Amino acid sequence: MEYKINVVFGKVELRDNKYVFVTKSDQVYNMPNNSQTAMLYNQNSLCSFELKENNPRFGKILEVFGEDGDPISEGRAIARKYNVDKPFSHDALVEAGNAPLMVTEDMVAGRRDYRNLDFVTIDPDTAKDYDDAVFGRKLPNGHYELKVAIADVSEIVKPDTKLFREAMVRGNSTYLGDINYSMLPKQLTEGICSLNEGVDRLVMCTSIEMTRMGDILKYTIEPAVINSSKRMTYHEAQDVYDGKMDTTEEIKDSIDNLYAISDVLKAKRIERGALSIQEKENVFKLTSDRKGVEYVSNEAKPESTKVIESTAIVVNEVWDDCCQRLGIPFVSRVHEGLNLDHVEELRDKLYYLGIKTEIIPSHRQLQKICETYKDTKYEIPVLRTVLNSLTKAKYSEEHGAHAGLGIAPYEIEEKASIDEKEVDKARKQYMMEAGSPYGFTVKAEDGKAIITHGYGHTTSPIRRGADDLNHINVKSTIVSGEPYFTKEDLQNYVDHLNDREVNAIKAESEYGKLLGTIWAKDHIGEKWSGTITLCLKDGLIANVSNGLNIFVPMEELEHRSNGMFANYEKFAMIEPKKGRTAYRVGDDINAKITSVKGAPYFDIIASEKLEKVMEVENDDLSKDDLDLLKSFEMSDDTSMEKC
Repeated sequence: MEYKINVVFGKVELRDNKYVFVTKSDQVYNMPNNSQTAMLYNQNSLCSFELKENNPRFGKILEVFGEDGDPISEGRAIARKYNVDKPFSHDALVEAGNAPLMVTEDMVAGRRDYRNLDFVTIDPDTAKDYDDAVFGRKLPNGHYELKVAIADVSEIVKPDTKLFREAMVRGNSTYLGDINYSMLPKQLTEGICSLNEGVDRLVMCTSIEMTRMGDILKYTIEPAVINSSKRMTYHEAQDVYDGKMDTTEEIKDSIDNLYAISDVLKAKRIERGALSIQEKENVFKLTSDRKGVEYVSNEAKPESTKVIESTAIVVNEVWDDCCQRLGIPFVSRVHEGLNLDHVEELRDKLYYLGIKTEIIPSHRQLQKICETYKDTKYEIPVLRTVLNSLTKAKYSEEHGAHAGLGIAPYEIEEKASIDEKEVDKARKQYMMEAGSPYGFTVKAEDGKAIITHGYGHTTSPIRRGADDLNHINVKSTIVSGEPYFTKEDLQNYVDHLNDREVNAIKAESEYGKLLGTIWAKDHIGEKWSGTITLCLKDGLIANVSNGLNIFVPMEELEHRSNGMFANYEKFAMIEPKKGRTAYRVGDDINAKITSVKGAPYFDIIASEKLEKVMEVENDDLSKDDLDLLKSFEMSDDTSMEKC
């Protein structure tokens, strides 16, 4: 069932002795007053409601998700709202059921055998499917070798199957807390397609030789078989590296090398102008009965997450590089960098925080700014200001730059078809080293390092459709000399994949906000200290110590006078009658949670009207501010949407 714009979500309420349907944003619609309606009211059911086209004041119940306010029920409703919960067809499930349960020796034929190497998977605590396994070592010549084995989903999910077609319709997996809306059926994502510990699995393996400075001298892409030695969480891998957890000498040595490789790769990215900006993510833990939210945390992620990130980035770079050299059609990930329409606003906001920038700030300057304000009270507003000034990365069948990673595109003309000479060269180089024709090896020439000029997702084929398309094309070219998909074929997928990604991001973001408000309902009356991150026309937003945002309405501010307004350019709340700045971004604030507002913003409402616990430092207005006050006229155009 794919919902259209005339479907809303909410529950049945009794108002003026009459049953009505009330949406999450408090819109009210009439509905039949019968026994079914009474039952939905008594059960406090969360429902979807379809409005009648010929009479928009009325409608009918479409679906019941469970109890209103229950995290699981709310997650199901959000999944349906954004259409990320498509059921698999009977035919697709039959195909999944017919997939092999284990890797047999005849499936290994023609593949490089890496079952003797100590690959490990490193994933979040809650992960159930494992796309990639990693291995690192030092070579006798002093160089590093990185191997990343990626699940060979294309060997199980062929492009001419119902499974593949339905996976492409989904586009990606979506994760709403404990609920996983997977791109592929569970028996595949947790079975034959997952690099589970201690079992043979088919992979596409990428091997990269690099210097201690991070210069790439050679890379190989090949079908292979591995047997993962250990499934590790991020925290376990960090403990192994820190010497807090015992493991085998081989695994410890590999993890130490992976950390070293990650360091040189990160330094290389920063050197070429990449941005490494990430906001802390809130982590929610449900109560044991899954009816509430036990706690919220935004603790910094262990360093091991950055290790996996670095290894994935370089693998995605060399796959793109290989496909550009050989003329293999490839879905790239492109990022244009700064949105030039927002550059002036970026400069003005940073200037108010005391940060001067170039007319068009470089990525190196933005990176330095973010590093300077990390772990300070200005960290969140600075990060968000920079992030909001960037364009969104997207998939494209055209080769392009990825400004966020500091990757510039090729200066040569893109190849329109397979370059048979380059394919033959890469295959012969592989045969010299592996004794098999089924792989590609690219070596640096004339002693110069390989410079990658593109980026495309390849490391998560269990949960991203673009990765599957790229795997299919590279593997098909390795085996037959020809890609399965043409560039025009890929173009037909790209727009849909971008749309599906946006839907998944919206669903995951909305669910995170929802869990925050569910937690806040059980903590009304509690006092929290936080830092102001945004000044709005109708109040302030502050970030408190557990990572949640609270909204303090104008009428609940301690320092308030009629006519106080937000100067968005300067991140401040100005009190004209007293000639001062009453509040500004970066100020500390103490407030008490008073209520929770549902859709569309899921605000946690708080009040600053407490016993006097702090004084806000105020500055006299400058001449520019006084001139602004004289000419200022409040209008709807000055408002900012709360996020």
